[in-house]
Amino acid sequence: MRTPPYAAGDEIREGHLYRRIKPDAGYYFEGKATHEAFRPRFLDQGRISAYLKEYVSIDDVATKHPAPEPERFGVCEFDIAAAREASGVRVIYRPNNRPNGHAHVAIEGCDDDGVTIILAGLAETVRPPRLA
Repeated sequence: MRTPPYAAGDEIREGHLYRRIKPDAGYYFEGKATHEAFRPRFLDQGRISAYLKEYVSIDDVATKHPAPEPERFGVCEFDIAAAREASGVRVIYRPNNRPNGHAHVAIEGCDDDGVTIILAGLAETVRPPRLA
């Protein structure tokens, strides 16, 4: 797998991202990721994770992580420039040692419901989650 041409901490202004969708009706409804899919946990300090599309596959994003039943997760895609312009988020390259970590980014500024709603509106489902 190719490595992105960024240094840790670089801001990324264009390209496309994949974001995992939990297999839960609160995160996916009527063919779309809901704004809950873009809401950070308290410990994430307003940031959510995503992956640079050019450097990972949809299947890798959906299944290569330690969550129970990873094959049930879905994936959505959105444009970085559109997200930045519409919501003011920042996309920062944050590689790590986990699966797909070479393509990992942090999307900063997601601690506002208005931002999560905008991101959900921009996202297109590329792999629906398998809901229970």
